[in-house]
Amino acid sequence: MKILRPLLLWPTTILLSLNTALAGEIFIKLESQNHPKQNFDSFFASILEGTRFNTKSNASEKKLNTSSAQPIIKQQEKKFMPEAVALMAGQEVDFQNKDDIFHNVFSLDPLAKFDLGLYKGQMKYSENGKYPLEGQFRTRVPFKKAGKIRVFCNIHKDMMATIYVYDHPFYAKANQDGIVRLPIPNTQGKMNVVIESDFLSQPYKYQITLPIQGNDLKRPLVINLLTETNFAPIEHTKKDGQTYKVKDQGTNQGEANDFY
Repeated sequence: MKILRPLLLWPTTILLSLNTALAGEIFIKLESQNHPKQNFDSFFASILEGTRFNTKSNASEKKLNTSSAQPIIKQQEKKFMPEAVALMAGQEVDFQNKDDIFHNVFSLDPLAKFDLGLYKGQMKYSENGKYPLEGQFRTRVPFKKAGKIRVFCNIHKDMMATIYVYDHPFYAKANQDGIVRLPIPNTQGKMNVVIESDFLSQPYKYQITLPIQGNDLKRPLVINLLTETNFAPIEHTKKDGQTYKVKDQGTNQGEANDFY
C-alpha cells in the first residue's frame, strides 16, 4: 500500500448540532459529495489550540479523553493499523508488531523523535537482525508535546502513521460514517473548532458561539470543506537520512523473509 498525499479538491459538508441531552458535547456529521461511502475514521475534530477555556475549573472535563484505553498502533500486513490516532500530551502509544517479520518504527519529528530499533513481537534484535538483544524492551512511546507527528518504518517505505497530540481533552475521532461527538468546555462566547485529516491539505477552522440558542438548536450548522481524492506518495527518508532502496520496499525476493 502506498502512502498518499492529497492533490485534488472536492467539497465536503460537515453538519454540527448541539446535543441537548448531554451538555458539553457537539455532534458533527461529515459528508463528502465525491465519495458518499468514504471511510472517515482518519478525520479528527478538536477545539483549536489557543481557544480560551479553563480545564481546571471542571473536574469532569479534566478526565475527558484521559481514562480511555491506551492508544495502540499495530504493525500488521506491512501496514500501521490504525493509520491515525489522537491523544493528549503525555500519553503513550503502543506500537505492537503483529507481523512475523521485522519492523523498525521511528520518527524524525522534532516534537517526538524516537527510534524503536529492529524488533519482532516483544523481542528486540541487533541492526542486522541476527542477534536478539537481552533486557526488557518497551514498544510504548510517550508523546509529550502537542502537534501532528509522522511515524514511519525504517524497513518498509510505504508504512506511515499520523499521531495527533493535543494539549487539552476537547477532541474526538470520527467513525467510519463520519460521526464525531466532540466534547466542549463549559464556557460561553466564541470558540474555534478545527477539522484535521491527511485528506485535507490543511486543517479547516470554523468558529462557533456558545451556548447555541433558539432556532440554531433545531437545525445543524453547516461547514463546507474541500477534501482531496487524488494522491501522490509522501516522500521521506530512512532514520539515518538515507533514501530507501528497492529492498527496503519489500520487493527483493533475495532478502531474508524475516525482513520482508
